[in-house]
Amino acid sequence: EVFTLSSGIWSMIPSSNLPRESIRLKSSTQVVIDCLTNRFFEAFSISKRRDSLVVYGYIIEEEELEKPVCGVWMMVHDGLVTSLRKLFTIDTPNSSVNRILGFRKSGELIMETQNRYGISAILKVYEPRSQQISDLGICGENGSFSVGSYKETLLLLDHP
Repeated sequence: EVFTLSSGIWSMIPSSNLPRESIRLKSSTQVVIDCLTNRFFEAFSISKRRDSLVVYGYIIEEEELEKPVCGVWMMVHDGLVTSLRKLFTIDTPNSSVNRILGFRKSGELIMETQNRYGISAILKVYEPRSQQISDLGICGENGSFSVGSYKETLLLLDHP
């Protein structure tokens, strides 16, 4: 069965060929329910790391419904769902991760988080080895941040 938030109604899926382990529905609001591990994934997003697909989303453990964590996975081989590997889980007790913007060369995760009132966004960095989240002191509107890669070059205008 699938629950539709807009109508508040549970409805049957008309196919008997659905996978037994998990169900993934593609829409503007995506939800994954993993029946093997009893985990509920809500509002996951996609990013890129070293030309690999990175997926992240909140995991709500059945035993700890009040304490969601943000899980980050990377697809090691292009297009192979079986190559999806968990990079790390971010414990986010004091902030909500809006989205992952990118990764530093050192592997640190740059993310946009909500302030405690949910009105504006704050840039933070997650260090996987120490599992620490550092505030960069940069604030803005939700969804206003972007990160891009660059390559340092020296271009001499007088020389071909």
